[in-house]
Amino acid sequence: MHFQFSSMHVRENEMTIVRDFVGAGSKPALVPREKTRIKTREKILDLISEDPSVSTEEMSKRIGITKKGIEWQIMRMKKEGILQRIGPAKGGYWKTIEEKS
Repeated sequence: MHFQFSSMHVRENEMTIVRDFVGAGSKPALVPREKTRIKTREKILDLISEDPSVSTEEMSKRIGITKKGIEWQIMRMKKEGILQRIGPAKGGYWKTIEEKS
């Protein structure tokens, strides 16, 4: 089974791609990128809460996306003040920043 892209809709901070499955009576599927990014962030933060010294390589293997994808998500979370790296790349650990109300 493979996909054919039938349309793409772009809004500020979100892109939705409508894909048509080529196969037995399948319906088009909506795939919002923003929802995928949020789920990926949640998976990264879950892995960090389990093991703060987890590597980007290990995250990549366990989540199933590229190492570059993990690095992009981490960069965004650092910029947003959600995540911080303490210590060097080897031997350091991740720290999540709690939001203050």
